[in-house]
Amino acid sequence: MKVCVFGTCFVSNPYEAWIVEQWQHTTRTLNPDVSIVLIDSASPYPFKRSVDLINLGDNIGHLSKDGRDGWGRAFCEGLSLAADFNWIVHIESDLILTRPVLDSMILPTQKACKLVGAPLVQQYGGFVETALMCFDVRWVQSSDIVKRYDWEHPENKGYPEHRI
Repeated sequence: MKVCVFGTCFVSNPYEAWIVEQWQHTTRTLNPDVSIVLIDSASPYPFKRSVDLINLGDNIGHLSKDGRDGWGRAFCEGLSLAADFNWIVHIESDLILTRPVLDSMILPTQKACKLVGAPLVQQYGGFVETALMCFDVRWVQSSDIVKRYDWEHPENKGYPEHRI
C-alpha cells in the first residue's frame, strides 16, 4: 500500500519552526516507509527541513484575516499528489500524531471500506476537523474534490471546515 502524508505549514516565528521540525521528526520516525511532504505557503521564518517540501512561492493569506484561502490552496496542492498513491493523509504541521499512520485509526481497515476519514468537531456544529483527514485516492479522483473546493473563486468565502 502506497501512502503519502502531507502537512500544510506557514512558519512565522521560532516557536512555529520548532513545532514544524518536531512534526517532521515524529512523522518520519513513526512512518519510515511512507512518503511525507510539507506544503509551505512561503514561510518568512526559516526552519530545518527533513522531508520533501513544496514551496508555493507566496503567501496569499488566511480566510480569518484577509479573506484569501491560503490553507485551501495548500490543502488542494497536497491532494494533487494523490495520483501516485493508494491513500493520502493530511496531518496539519502543528498536529503531532504519535502513532504510525498505518497502525492507527486514521487509515480505515479493509473491513470498514471507508473512502474518507476525519474526526467531527461537535461543539462547533459537527463540521469536519480539517487538521486530520485520510482519503482513498480513488475517492479523491472520482469526487474531483480539488476542482470542486475551488479556493480561488472570489465569492467562495465559506470556512474550509464547512466547505469540505
